[in-house]
Amino acid sequence: MEALPPGLFSRAYSQNIEVLSSAEGNNGFQYTMDEDYIDITAYSDLYRSHDKNQPLLIPMKIDNKIVAIAGKKSEDPHLTSYGIIDPQGNTLSGFDFKHNRIIPIKGTRDTKDVWFLVQQSKINNNAYSYLNHKGYYRLKNQLPQSVYYYYRSSQKDYPFYMPHEHTLGYILVENKIFDLYELKQEKQLAEEYQGLWISYAIATPLEKDTVEEKRKKAHLYIWVKKENKYFYIDLYGNEYLPID
Repeated sequence: MEALPPGLFSRAYSQNIEVLSSAEGNNGFQYTMDEDYIDITAYSDLYRSHDKNQPLLIPMKIDNKIVAIAGKKSEDPHLTSYGIIDPQGNTLSGFDFKHNRIIPIKGTRDTKDVWFLVQQSKINNNAYSYLNHKGYYRLKNQLPQSVYYYYRSSQKDYPFYMPHEHTLGYILVENKIFDLYELKQEKQLAEEYQGLWISYAIATPLEKDTVEEKRKKAHLYIWVKKENKYFYIDLYGNEYLPID
């Protein structure tokens, strides 16, 4: 499964992208592809655009098929709903324009499936979920909104977002430890603790290790506050108090 970037960073969008009438049965998009790039050449007026030649379409290749993350008007004219469509306008399972955001991600242990960080529409707490291209969820509506800020896009990885500002793939958000590598919640800290950050200890160098090797060797610790005292705890709840 591979993602091929459109011309956003590699070459300019075509200046002659055609907008097709949905009233005439045009519900998808048209494209050209060479060895390295997918270029949108036409798209249905169902989908929003910054202007005629900048549609809200991000083409990708998944399972040797071309699809696109697409944005279109929602019930609220000020909001955009996102889905994933094939060139005929058919949606992938689970991606039928019920999301405020669909963000393709990498940096996960699972490299067989394509994973997305998604935010469903009409969710009161603005929570996120992980959803793969087959429609399978992990942590559905359980990821705090701020998890979004632990992913970053770049020209190198476009259109994928990669985790950043994490500790071996772990982050601490709202007193919960999330594993961005395994796409799961690792631990909920007990109420008496206020989690401040994650650290780790290891006896051997990590520079040349893979992510898997680093995670196996490292021992995680959480710097916490409890009753005006600061100290480390581990994932099992053991406390490591400073020596006076």
